[in-house]
Amino acid sequence: MNKRITSLLIGAIVSLSIMSKAQTVIWTETWSGTSCAEGCQTYTGPNGAWTVVSTGKNGNDSNVWYFSEMETGMGRGQCGTGGGSPPTAHVGITTNSPVVWPIYQTFNSATYPDQGAIIDDDNNEPTRTNSMIESPVISCAFAQTITLSFNYIEGKSAGNDYATVWYYDGSAWSLLATPPENDSCSNGEGLWTNYSVTLPVSANYNPNVRIGFNWTNDTLDVDDSAFDNYFVPVVSFAVDSIVLTAATFTGISAMNDSKNAEVYPNPNNGKFTIEVKSEELRVKNIEIYNVLGEQVKSEELRVNNVDFEMSGQPDGLYLYRVINEDGSLVGSGKFVIER
Repeated sequence: MNKRITSLLIGAIVSLSIMSKAQTVIWTETWSGTSCAEGCQTYTGPNGAWTVVSTGKNGNDSNVWYFSEMETGMGRGQCGTGGGSPPTAHVGITTNSPVVWPIYQTFNSATYPDQGAIIDDDNNEPTRTNSMIESPVISCAFAQTITLSFNYIEGKSAGNDYATVWYYDGSAWSLLATPPENDSCSNGEGLWTNYSVTLPVSANYNPNVRIGFNWTNDTLDVDDSAFDNYFVPVVSFAVDSIVLTAATFTGISAMNDSKNAEVYPNPNNGKFTIEVKSEELRVKNIEIYNVLGEQVKSEELRVNNVDFEMSGQPDGLYLYRVINEDGSLVGSGKFVIER
């Protein structure tokens, strides 16, 4: 079988396999990039680094985010526990904690403040917390109808200590959801629960999506009934098994039929032209992606056609998007590089 036929068959197989799935997993985070037992406050995994940012007022004794096994990622419907794999991202205390940390030192002989998803909810201003973990950039360049789901635990606190989910569209953050506080188990730990929410339409075909989990500890009131005796820890928030699913590459087999753009020659040896056929469109740039959704090239459009040179890219199937000045997708297609 010659090289060209092989490449075209591979492209056809990829197209058919993609089209056969109405919903496809396009991104996951299970904190597999760490085996930290306790106390780790940074995380870099296969997707890249998560960032911890302040989103409001934080006291001297504020809660902090940990990425460790001290709160174990359990399946939905299971009670929380700590000290084993898989790890989670969770909100905990520091050595400045005015009440909870001394309790753990006294009764548990704890040597490090990361004790899992617990907080100090004393009615003192120093424990006030507003802190968010932000994901690396997630490419949804060829995805639409995107759903975010995750497993989480969150203690009940009359809505004063709570987690929120945020969405970044490439230019600004916006509130996506406020998951409900869930039940606690008889062992005083949180009950792992699944939550899902659909991303805004601006996430469709967007290569610059990010998601965030924000924790707010409003310490104006001691509002957790479990904390009244100062000996039962207060469940905060932990998250695991974060998944984005989508109707991915919808209509990819018809991409080359786009009326607004065409690539030629196709297949090519890495040198090719993409022509925008409509002069009425106010096209800003053309983006090229590999089948993993990674952007490998971007060119600003000043005339109706753009010449590309991709000698540094391997043979295979590639996809392109034509972006209008208002950010909308006005054309797309696919092509094959073979040498």
